[in-house]
Amino acid sequence: MSVNSINGNSPNQAHKTQANIKPAVNNVTSVNKVAEKESKASRVSDDVTLTSSAVNLKKLEESIAKLPIVDTKKVEDVQRSIKEGTYQIDPDRIASKLIEMEFALFGK
Repeated sequence: MSVNSINGNSPNQAHKTQANIKPAVNNVTSVNKVAEKESKASRVSDDVTLTSSAVNLKKLEESIAKLPIVDTKKVEDVQRSIKEGTYQIDPDRIASKLIEMEFALFGK
């Protein structure tokens, strides 16, 4: 039995396949080089101008990001009043705020 005929491929077929792959690889390489040159050319000519509104919005975002997420003084006040037994729940205020939030979210 001949080792060269495994999977139905002869040595000539393997050589032909390799010969077909090399030009294809060269084509891909040249296409990548052209795309890279075009990409560099387009990057050089791109300009971006921000409006004053965009600049102000960016500054606002940065200052908001610096603010604490939680009002620690308010949390401490509530914790203290709970420990002292003086914290009072106002069910009417809670209901009113829930309704306000509902209107704000769903507009109904």
